[in-house]
Amino acid sequence: MESSAVLGFSPQGEIEKNLVNEITAENLRLDFLAYGFNNQNIGNAVLSLLARRLPVRGVEDTSETHGAQAKLKDQLTNAGAEVLIYNPPGGIQHNKIFIFRGRRKVATGSYNFTDRAQQHNDENNIILPFEMQIQSQWGNTVEEAYSKYFDSVWANAKPEPTTLRSLRRFGRSVRSSLTGSKF
Repeated sequence: MESSAVLGFSPQGEIEKNLVNEITAENLRLDFLAYGFNNQNIGNAVLSLLARRLPVRGVEDTSETHGAQAKLKDQLTNAGAEVLIYNPPGGIQHNKIFIFRGRRKVATGSYNFTDRAQQHNDENNIILPFEMQIQSQWGNTVEEAYSKYFDSVWANAKPEPTTLRSLRRFGRSVRSSLTGSKF
């Protein structure tokens, strides 16, 4: 079992590579919290888990369910992922976390799972082993703290309202057909 952390920075490209490697090697269940998620390479890695019938649960920020984020969210949910939306009262769901249950690791940092974060922004991400000891109100190990935190966000998250979702998707398809662009 690995006991060291793996640190990556972007836009140098390390983070996407590190996350894709961990996701595709997952063998039990993947949980994620994301503010923005439109990076198709990371999305394809998650889709590969779903193709292997592994469970995927995620929570995205309520405001990020349009445009490219909506396209990837639709791909994930259509493939079987449970993706809910959430905003804390008066705020945003700004976490960027992957919990690799089978790999016994957590990835976290400033890196949004977006093309912009990968190609343009100065970002960081660290992959930590579950057994690493920490000091947190949520627990004494990475596994305990991040699992409890994820569960608390998951418990407050809700499915995207289907009427709102349908209207957003319809608007996107109309814009696409009028402008000839793909969202």
